Amino acid sequence: MPNVVTNGAMCRCAFSATTAPLKVTSQMKLSIEGKPVATICDNQPFANIGPFGMCTNPANPAVAAALGAPQPCTPMTGTPWMGANPKDMAGNYPILTDTCTTMCAYGGTITIDSAGQVKTQNQ
Repeated sequence: MPNVVTNGAMCRCAFSATTAPLKVTSQMKLSIEGKPVATICDNQPFANIGPFGMCTNPANPAVAAALGAPQPCTPMTGTPWMGANPKDMAGNYPILTDTCTTMCAYGGTITIDSAGQVKTQNQ
């Protein structure tokens, strides 16, 4: 079963070795563990998804200009996250889960590396 994504979740791009935190701005009413729940609309570069360190995608114009040498990431997301269940809503938007993906305009798939929740196990 997918985990619900919350503020502070870690995202990963297929063309970078580092992760970037997700910042929730689409809604502030529904929370888990005191953290706002993310929706598919938390997809904007820099406002929601930060840079992933160095980009290695040859389709990135900065990497191409540097003859394939890694260059600083500039996330170019613009479409909502895909794969959310349209029945699970936070406000007017489907809730983001750790199985959802979005794309960078340069071709990298962005995934959720860590949902941002801390799970407590009963012993």
